Amino acid sequence: MLIARLIPDEKGTETHDFPSHPKGISSEGLTPPSRTGEMVCGLGKEELTILYALHRHHCFNDKASYNLKQVAGAFQREYGKDPNEVAKDLAKMGYVAKKRKKDLKYYICDIGATRMALSLH
Repeated sequence: MLIARLIPDEKGTETHDFPSHPKGISSEGLTPPSRTGEMVCGLGKEELTILYALHRHHCFNDKASYNLKQVAGAFQREYGKDPNEVAKDLAKMGYVAKKRKKDLKYYICDIGATRMALSLH
């Protein structure tokens, strides 16, 4: 596991220094999380919360989909956003898919990417 350390540069600002990997693996693609709430995998806390809710309820195919109305109140209090809008963004990124029934439901369509994103946080 590569661990970044903060080192001051000539101007006194801190920069991230990634040590070289012992097996020769490059660390160029590794970036620390930004200060705006975006995580290492490129998803924000809102997106990770939706993915976690779907993963927790085992929504891995269209037969086991999840209605986000069940978490809408708490989600809107916490993040100030509609969970369906966040899920639509996740659908555009390929993490989830939607199933149209009486109500709009979502399920995880890329389980590998979802587990990777959740394991990074």
